[in-house]
Amino acid sequence: MNNKKIVLSSNIWIGLGIALILLAGLGIRLYDLTDLPLDFHPTRQLFSALKARGLYATFATDMPDWQRQVAIRQWQQIGIIEPPIMEFLAAQTYRFTGVQLWVPRLYSIIFWILAGIPLYFLVRQLTNSPLAGLVALAIYVSLPYGGIASRSFQPDPLMVACIITSWWAMFSWFRKPSWRWAILAGGFSGLTILVKNLSVFLVLPPLLLLIWERYRWSAWRAPQTWVILTLTALPAGIYTVYGVWIDGFLKGQFGGRFFPQLWKDPVFYIRWLGQIDRVGGSRYLFALGFIGAFLAEEATHRRWLLTLWAGYFALGFAFSYHYMTHDYYHLPLIPLLAITLSPLITYGVKKLQAQ
Repeated sequence: MNNKKIVLSSNIWIGLGIALILLAGLGIRLYDLTDLPLDFHPTRQLFSALKARGLYATFATDMPDWQRQVAIRQWQQIGIIEPPIMEFLAAQTYRFTGVQLWVPRLYSIIFWILAGIPLYFLVRQLTNSPLAGLVALAIYVSLPYGGIASRSFQPDPLMVACIITSWWAMFSWFRKPSWRWAILAGGFSGLTILVKNLSVFLVLPPLLLLIWERYRWSAWRAPQTWVILTLTALPAGIYTVYGVWIDGFLKGQFGGRFFPQLWKDPVFYIRWLGQIDRVGGSRYLFALGFIGAFLAEEATHRRWLLTLWAGYFALGFAFSYHYMTHDYYHLPLIPLLAITLSPLITYGVKKLQAQ
């Protein structure tokens, strides 16, 4: 009975810790929420704002007809790559609020903050340490760049939230394989890639590694493997087929993105390092996170964490120009650092306790 009381009391304190960290992160992001979104890549946010306004104009009853036609025309003239999920949510909410740019910013904040919950549980599974989970969560919500970027009206905050959730779901499936976790792992992985297809570099390699670690050469005979991979590939696959071969709106959208000649240019690596300082807070924190992946106690955990890092680097070489010029392409670095720093935190705590 006493042990149950201790566990219950511990869980209550952990829950309070999680709630306080998330509320602090929420409070930071709600500051000046109704200001115009000029604090972070305003041109990119303008694209999404015009799309949302155009979507709203298709059914709005509070806009003059000429204004509706202009809004719809502006929306249709903007190129589409990712499905307008955030824009659709904003347009539907405009039914009740009117066209207010704080609405989609609030959605971005909510998605980012809620993703802290699966991040905590993922780190706890990796380290078996509630303290490491709380520290990782605090890092995730407190890095300055993330505080600004997670308020932006673009698909990237939602993409990061989905990446974290897919990592948690696939790792939970690996630890306790079941049909429920298989569906969640495949479903969240597929949703992540649908939100922004470049996330495939951060979702598919760690997913394939866990399938290999679970089944080895018999993976192709396991029904759950096919369910996970089908759910992962299907949403983005259907969207791409429709956009390229049926409707045609995606034709020409995939060109001009691959510049392997930059790999030989030292400026590419110098500017990449500068983006790491900007997004990750410090290149030293970046180095500690990379080292932390090697300190995971179990070999499978080490390989999985290193695969997450491999996905980050592969994304950088695939989108070399964008990694140099678009700092928000590095946004997944924030949860990656929070997660891979956790074994280092656990290692340090154990060393202190041993003294």
